[in-house]
Amino acid sequence: MARLALPVSGLQYQFRNQVCDHCAHRTPISGPNHERDCQATCDQYHAVPELFAVASRLDPMIANVPEALKDHMPVTGDGLTWPARRRQKVIGLIRRYLDI
Repeated sequence: MARLALPVSGLQYQFRNQVCDHCAHRTPISGPNHERDCQATCDQYHAVPELFAVASRLDPMIANVPEALKDHMPVTGDGLTWPARRRQKVIGLIRRYLDI
């Protein structure tokens, strides 16, 4: 299956719009591209490029994509514990972005 080469910055933008907007720990928007100060300490946001790389190498006909990505997704960081629903939302976002 041929996939489009998409920039990870687009996925990070979608992460900020679809995941960060529902986060109880988010800070106000502070940059021209809708960046937030909380991004600097958000391990899940920093995991997005690695998750994208892992997902783009998977064969969706063989691999269970959510299971493969789940092990690469941080669930705690800097005294925070994110709900499992958020992890599912991030994995779903990556799957939609890569169309897998």
